Amino acid sequence: MDILLKIAAVGVAASVMAMVLKKNSPEIALLLTVATASLIMFAAVEVISEVLDFLRTILEYTSLSEDIFGIVLKAVAIAIITKIASDVCKDAGQSASSSAIELVGSATVLYIALPLFETMIQMINSLV
Repeated sequence: MDILLKIAAVGVAASVMAMVLKKNSPEIALLLTVATASLIMFAAVEVISEVLDFLRTILEYTSLSEDIFGIVLKAVAIAIITKIASDVCKDAGQSASSSAIELVGSATVLYIALPLFETMIQMINSLV
C-alpha cells in the first residue's frame, strides 16, 4: 500500500509538470512522461515479484500446467506493455501509432495463445 501511494504521488506530480512543460516544450514533456512511466514500472517490480512468488506457490498446490500459467502471465505482461506504449503515443498526439501498437499487442497475445487453442482443439477431437 505504501508503494502505491509513492507511485501515485510521483505520477501525479510528473503529470502536472508535463502539462506545464507541454505549452513551451512538448518534446521535454514527452520525455518526462516516458521517464516517469519507466520509473513507475521499475518501482512496481517489487510488487510484481511478490505477486509472482504467490502465484508460483499456488501453482505448486494445483494441477495447473506451467505452460498454461506461463501463457497467461505473458498475456498479462503484453497487455500492460501495450497499454503503456499506446498511452505514451496518445500523449504525443500520435493516435495512429497508438492504434497500431494496440493491434500488434492483440495479435501478439493471440500468437502466444496458439498452443492453448491447439490443446483445446485436441481435447475436443478426443471427445468426438
